Amino acid sequence: MQPLSASGSETRHIAQVERIIKTAKLIVAVAATTIAASAFAGPVNVDYTGTGAGQNVKITVGSSTYNVFAGQLKHTLSGATGADAVWNGTYRTFCTDLSQGVVSGVDSFDIVDLTSMPDSSPMGATKANAIKDMFAYTTNSVTTSGASNNLATAFQLAVWEIVKDFNTASANNGLSITSGSLRTKASDGSALSSGITSILTNLLAVAGTGIYSNTTDIEIKGISNDCAQDQIITRVVPAPGMAGLGLIGGLAMARRRNR
Repeated sequence: MQPLSASGSETRHIAQVERIIKTAKLIVAVAATTIAASAFAGPVNVDYTGTGAGQNVKITVGSSTYNVFAGQLKHTLSGATGADAVWNGTYRTFCTDLSQGVVSGVDSFDIVDLTSMPDSSPMGATKANAIKDMFAYTTNSVTTSGASNNLATAFQLAVWEIVKDFNTASANNGLSITSGSLRTKASDGSALSSGITSILTNLLAVAGTGIYSNTTDIEIKGISNDCAQDQIITRVVPAPGMAGLGLIGGLAMARRRNR
């Protein structure tokens, strides 16, 4: 029995199908690479340089109680390349990781999606979006040098509370500083001040409302290290229109010089 042979038109059709299949495979491969790159990027050199606004508090995680600083932590990022180079700079960060401490000196971290933090127990999209809502609520002012001690303290406590206890199936999303996996008091064991409590209540109330989805100028990422505390970093993204105006202005000046 002779093998089947294809006509010229059939051969061309088969070749076209093969090209389509190869193109589809390439698109899938590129998409997979893009998804992986969006989850994990970096690396970047990170230098912890001290604390910003905030204050000491007493937290209880499970059956263990600790005196810790709750507030801004100062970090300088350098050495990031490519698309991640925009993150080189100085930041006031917030911690997502209660199982590790900050490390003095320069260390290598990965720039990651907030969903992947902390690396010991990734929070996932629901908790990450709840935290993003709080950044949107403060219009990112919580990361500035002008943030008050009460705001910075309340924000850090809210981040820890969400990482540990946020649950949309529970009343008030499971958020309470007096019950659950995480409980918080003042450093002397008394109740938190009314100034902190008031801000904390407002922050937890907006967590999970989705207000970040309407925000276009705040980008939020994380920096992650297996042996050091994972931190949240944010940056204000320039409006596309402003970039265009800068380009137009540059072209206008070039034309004047040419004349």
